[in-house]
Amino acid sequence: MSDIVDFDRTVALNKLRLHGRLSYDDFLVLYDSAHAEWLDGEVRIMPPVDRKHQRIIITLLTAIGHYAGGHGGEVLTAPFQMRLQELRRGRQPDLIYVGSEQLGQLTTNFLDGPASLVVEVVSAETKVTDTCEKFSEYQIAGVKEYWIIDPDDRKCSFYVLNAAGMYIEQQISANEKYASVVLPGLTIDTRWFWRLRPPGPVEIMNAIALSESEGE
Repeated sequence: MSDIVDFDRTVALNKLRLHGRLSYDDFLVLYDSAHAEWLDGEVRIMPPVDRKHQRIIITLLTAIGHYAGGHGGEVLTAPFQMRLQELRRGRQPDLIYVGSEQLGQLTTNFLDGPASLVVEVVSAETKVTDTCEKFSEYQIAGVKEYWIIDPDDRKCSFYVLNAAGMYIEQQISANEKYASVVLPGLTIDTRWFWRLRPPGPVEIMNAIALSESEGE
């Protein structure tokens, strides 16, 4: 098996040297499990993430993973890819939720099409990409709900695609909670993201159960 992988990598490298660009298939061979994105033949290496970023993703993975378990969906994190074929993009969101109706679009290492929900945790290096480039791409591609979390500014922005295919920013409640539109029944307490010690699974599950019982 390793001989086949080495051969595929050699072929892909030769194509890159010859043409200066990579097909998406060759990109997957050369950058398998790397923190990188494919942009119409070009490769963008993503910057490393810090502890704040990791804490937020762990919190979201726990909360949305719990939701996925009860609704037949699946939650995945970078470096898993989301291919937007019509836009010629292979993006690597920080977290995606794949609804049960989309599971057939999942391959070994990428989702072939837009996820139901995408989350990006921005940094100084990715802010323009996440708030401008990806915002536009996800809107055009049909990502139903897009969350942008900025730990430096302690700001969360939540967008839902309307019938006209445009993102509409959603409101956060007075107690700083957000109830997902695409994932009905899931309420996120945005204050979790700013804590030095992220909430544990029990605290998250109890908070979600309380929100469900209160109809938030």
